[in-house]
Amino acid sequence: MNRPQMRRLTSKAIVIDRANVDTDMIYPARFLLVTQEHGLGQYAFHDHPQLLGISADALRDMNGQVDRKILIAGENFGCGSSREHSVWCLKDLGIEALIAPSFGEIFYNNCIQNGILPIVIEDPMLQKAGLTSAMFTIDIDGRTLQTGVGEPVEFKILSSDREMLLSGWSQVELIQNRYQDAITQFEAHQRRQFEWLAL
Repeated sequence: MNRPQMRRLTSKAIVIDRANVDTDMIYPARFLLVTQEHGLGQYAFHDHPQLLGISADALRDMNGQVDRKILIAGENFGCGSSREHSVWCLKDLGIEALIAPSFGEIFYNNCIQNGILPIVIEDPMLQKAGLTSAMFTIDIDGRTLQTGVGEPVEFKILSSDREMLLSGWSQVELIQNRYQDAITQFEAHQRRQFEWLAL
């Protein structure tokens, strides 16, 4: 899928000081007929640009791109429908990592599948740091978040999710790379046992 590998990210953050921001607020349903992933940043928070701390006109002037790669949100971010567009538009907006006390489960998985790192940390000081334009550094390899003040904060991530982000793999590519020998052996066995399958 030619997805870039993600190991370390340093950026200032956008702060959304609100809980239960659902996928319709992130990406309105009326734009679901747009099926291309690229260019969706212009629709991100289309009806709620104030969540990003800017006006709708300012967001349009940026051509759907922000200069901050980390978004800090409230609890249950990405709840609601399972629309993958909500992740695509964040990716196209320039967001590479999300930090929140909790995420919608499907939204979280969609983030991993599309190369965005969702970090679950419940710490109100992170939002305060984001509002002061502090620089954040995320080390995926070491599973740490550094805010520039104090010691790095550790975060948890499944080893398979971490491997996908570090390698730039999709879930299919992860399986292929982990089990290629077993897959090859199984396919060879199938061809020998059921020759008619190869006809």
